[in-house]
Amino acid sequence: MHKIMVELHQDHIHLSRLLKMLDRHVKVLQNDGDPDFMMMIDIVEYIRNYSDFYHHPKEDHVYKVYKSSVNEGSHIVDGLLNEHQQIPKVTVAFQQLLDGALNGSIIISRAELSERISNFIDIQMNHLNVEEEKLFPLINKTMTSGDWVKVEAQIKDKDDPLFGNTVEKDFEDLLHMIEN
Repeated sequence: MHKIMVELHQDHIHLSRLLKMLDRHVKVLQNDGDPDFMMMIDIVEYIRNYSDFYHHPKEDHVYKVYKSSVNEGSHIVDGLLNEHQQIPKVTVAFQQLLDGALNGSIIISRAELSERISNFIDIQMNHLNVEEEKLFPLINKTMTSGDWVKVEAQIKDKDDPLFGNTVEKDFEDLLHMIEN
């Protein structure tokens, strides 16, 4: 497996972990508890700053090179590339919802809020699952070293701001919550 695919897979593991944390807060809401909105907002901020602005564009480069050399799974690639255009909009809307619920500018029932959080999680997890279960195996099986040279020429390295070598200040609190 090429190092870029290892990195993308690792990003998926981290994102799944964060989505599971969000899911635990859905259960807190459903049981009339008080979820940690600041932690949820930090998770969404990470998704916007890393997944939407770096991880997905990195995948886009891989997918486009893959599609240019292999026909197999082209409909999957097209669907994922389309989702990479839609998911950032979903993330921004979700972030606005959480901000509004926290500051009181949006009045929403617990049931509706928990449903909207669950929908956000489902969108993210369904996307990850298609990549991991359907497309990544095809890419790993068929892309050549020449394909990877093309991909590497288009990608700029960026350290993960939460799980990377240096944690960005904005994500230090979230990292401490994850570790605990």
